[in-house]
Amino acid sequence: MHTRLVTLLLAPVLAAGSATLLAAEPRGEGFGLELRGSVNGQELEMPLYPNSVQQRGDGDDSGSVSMGAWGPSLGFRLVASKYRSSDAQTSVVQFYRDALARHGTVLECSASTRSAAPPPAASGNDFSLRCDDAQPGAKKDGAKARSGTIVLKVGVKKDFRLVAIEPRSEGGVQIDLVRLKTSGL
Repeated sequence: MHTRLVTLLLAPVLAAGSATLLAAEPRGEGFGLELRGSVNGQELEMPLYPNSVQQRGDGDDSGSVSMGAWGPSLGFRLVASKYRSSDAQTSVVQFYRDALARHGTVLECSASTRSAAPPPAASGNDFSLRCDDAQPGAKKDGAKARSGTIVLKVGVKKDFRLVAIEPRSEGGVQIDLVRLKTSGL
């Protein structure tokens, strides 16, 4: 999966102090593990941008992943996928700003707001999302990606939705969608 996307996915959980990710939906006394390379909008628990097209990665990379692990009282569920749209970034940002607002206060992050404070409703606890949890445009080696990436987040570090919208040099945008749920941590 795309390095930037994986970094965006794991940063909030690692920042919360969890070195190990464990289950969003504990399932009785057993243990389990799930890993799939395809997802749909229902699993992401957010709408897909109209007329967007799912992007495949290099080689066998499907451009999406669904993974989860669970035990008697702990678990996690992570779902991520990337799409492309020929529409303007402003239209895509507004669509997801409105869609995510149904789940709480939306935090909007860009290169100029990386260290912005959490939304007022979420401040005052260690579970608040922040812009510096996932730095738009950052790559694993520290190099900057294309400027102009906007990241929208809603929720808390252990239960959130994230949308990264990156302008493409050939026009349009890439849309990275992430849903993470943990429980029992």
